[in-house]
Amino acid sequence: MHYARHVGKLGDFLLGNYKSVSEELGLTIDGATGVIRGVVDDVPIEMWFGSHATNTRVRLTNEAPVALHVATRSLPARLFGRGANLGHPTFDKLFTLDTANPGNVAKLLSSTTVDLLVEIARKRLRPVVEKDQIRLRMFSQGGSDSREKIMNLLRETARLGKTIDACFAR
Repeated sequence: MHYARHVGKLGDFLLGNYKSVSEELGLTIDGATGVIRGVVDDVPIEMWFGSHATNTRVRLTNEAPVALHVATRSLPARLFGRGANLGHPTFDKLFTLDTANPGNVAKLLSSTTVDLLVEIARKRLRPVVEKDQIRLRMFSQGGSDSREKIMNLLRETARLGKTIDACFAR
C-alpha cells in the first residue's frame, strides 16, 4: 500500500491504527512514502507497507562476521529442501539458511536466539536475518489490523533486533 495514495479520510481509515500506535510510541510517518520511523524499546525501527503485508526493519549496529541469510521457508524451499541446516530440528524445518559457513552460523546464533526465531515464526511473523539487518513481515489487512497486532509486530522486531545484535557482538 503506497501511503501517498491514501492520505486524507481514506488514508486515516486504512492506516488509523498504524497512525495511533505511531503517535503513542512517538514514531514519525513520512508523508510522501508512508514509512514509519522511530525508536521502540531503545531500538531504531522502520516500518513500511507492501502488498498484503507490513514490514519492519532494524539495521544492526554489529554486523555478522559471516555472510548469511536466514528466512522462513517458502513453499519451493520446503518442497525441494533448499538451504543449509543449523542442526536444530524445529529451526531447520521452519527456516532456510543461506551461507557458505553453516557451522560458523550455528556457533554465532545462541540457542536462545534460535528459540526466539522459532517463537516469532510460530506467531505467524516472518523473520529474516542478514549480515547487517533483521526484518519481520506480517501479513496484513491494512485498516483492520488491530492496535495489539501492530504493537506486537513492533515489540517483536525490537526484541529480535536486540537479541541478534548481541549475538553478532560476541
